[in-house]
Amino acid sequence: MEQKNIKPLQGLKVVFVGAGNVATHLSQAMFEAGVSIVGVHSATRASSEVFHHKYGAAIAEHLSELPEADLCVFAVKDSVLEDKIKEFGQLHRHDICLHTAGSMPMDLFKGNAESYGVIYPLQTFSRDRKISFRQVPLFVEADSETTLKKLLHIAESISDAVNLLSSSEREQLHLAAVFACNFSNHCYAMASKLLENAGLSDRLLIPLITETFNKFTEMPAVKAQTGPAVRYDVNVMNKHLSLLDNDKLRSDVYRAMSESIHDYAENQKNALKENIND
Repeated sequence: MEQKNIKPLQGLKVVFVGAGNVATHLSQAMFEAGVSIVGVHSATRASSEVFHHKYGAAIAEHLSELPEADLCVFAVKDSVLEDKIKEFGQLHRHDICLHTAGSMPMDLFKGNAESYGVIYPLQTFSRDRKISFRQVPLFVEADSETTLKKLLHIAESISDAVNLLSSSEREQLHLAAVFACNFSNHCYAMASKLLENAGLSDRLLIPLITETFNKFTEMPAVKAQTGPAVRYDVNVMNKHLSLLDNDKLRSDVYRAMSESIHDYAENQKNALKENIND
């Protein structure tokens, strides 16, 4: 992909509220683009100290101790985001603020910041795993054209995949991402445990998982679906369930997933019949 000619971000002062997985990768990308990370507030002292040693960021035990900055980035879990924004709003109303959450509305900032928005990175982040941030899709929203221009400049300085998205659209995208990433990864974890219990390596699954992903890039997932649930092969499914006799939760997951797969397959079949009849 051709990289845009974006002016660097030298001189931009940023503080972070939160120092977890998202903040770790976003701060590094911003730092490499020329940003000065001048302060950090985190529930975990050790995480704040990482920011201090990497960027020289001042550690703020309380939000009131954060230094003045051009931008405040909230990268905390959803359950505390609103409270942190309200607390910050009583202290620093002049700053541009943004959050990185997929499922939380931009308007949490209304009344708590003069200028605000969202930069949501659609990616799974692990603190110690390096990624190419320029390939991470960023979804941007802002309260005004002026703020949007500034946030787009920041986003385009660190990523080659920047898009505009409203809060309601972002909420749907985040839900889809949970199914595509978090739920599928949990399926890998369950599969790994089954193989471990049988004395087998989960590395045996890599070619299968790779081909499943490759098919998704080339065709609709519902058309690529295979397996006993599509065919409603009751004998095979009952045999699988017998292997899960001592694990009610995983048995329930197997049943629910199989029912959902079969339902999708039947809907696909009925839609095809309707198209033929038309």
